[in-house]
Amino acid sequence: MDHVRLGSDNGTLRLHTGVEGRAARLGHALVLAVADWSAEAVLVDGLPTSARLRAGVASLSVESGSGGAKPPTDRDRRTIRSTALESLRAAEHPEVVFVAGAAVGVPGGLGVDGELTIGGRTQPVTVQVKVAETPDGWLLAARTTVRQSDFGVTPYSTMLGALRLGDAVEVTFEAAVARP
Repeated sequence: MDHVRLGSDNGTLRLHTGVEGRAARLGHALVLAVADWSAEAVLVDGLPTSARLRAGVASLSVESGSGGAKPPTDRDRRTIRSTALESLRAAEHPEVVFVAGAAVGVPGGLGVDGELTIGGRTQPVTVQVKVAETPDGWLLAARTTVRQSDFGVTPYSTMLGALRLGDAVEVTFEAAVARP
């Protein structure tokens, strides 16, 4: 049995949002980076038998914004971050946690079923993880979509709903894992 530990020193965790509504062209599709995150997996015969990922909500930052009437300013980035922390109720629920059981080998990677907890609400989530072998270990890449409303999070809305954040948020994860 081996333990694999990951974090921001060997990977990235990002959230990708979209905009909706009659005034969507005025809003920004955002990429939010999570700076404070860690993951641990227990491997038996090379396959994960359990895994846990935690992300510190307060470590969210606006990495980029595309579209919109103008590029996001530093002030916009601060406002977006503050609004996100409020929407996610970061003061009461400072972490997002994904807990998974055994992974199943699928072509090109792993299928991972688990439970995701955001804002105190837990929902089942399935994640497909692409795995590429390297001379030193593996490169992992995962992408899944989470609906904010499934976790009691109301997507940000302004201008009487003419501009609103899309309910679906794409979560991406990439990491380099050294051989144990």
